[in-house]
Amino acid sequence: QLKGYKNKVSALEEALLKEKSTSAMREANKLDEARKELEARFESDLREMIDQKDESLKRLEAEREVHRKTAEQLEAANLEKERMQNELNAKNEEAGDLMAAWEGHATSLEE
Repeated sequence: QLKGYKNKVSALEEALLKEKSTSAMREANKLDEARKELEARFESDLREMIDQKDESLKRLEAEREVHRKTAEQLEAANLEKERMQNELNAKNEEAGDLMAAWEGHATSLEE
């Protein structure tokens, strides 16, 4: 009878070890699934951040292009303003010369 109990205890110990092993495997599987889920979330977040960075760079490049065009337009406007100012100065000088000539002519007519 003692031998039967020993066999029974031995069988129960063996069943307990199997249960512990199965439980450990389930825990390992849960941990592996959690790790995979975290890795997938990390990859997704990383892709989203990369896309946001790329979009920000595109906007920055577009803003730089707008700035470049505005600077070119401003430079062209400044050059045109300078050209017109020079033209106006030349016309004023020409008008001054004409006035001086007219005044000289009027003075000689009065004499």
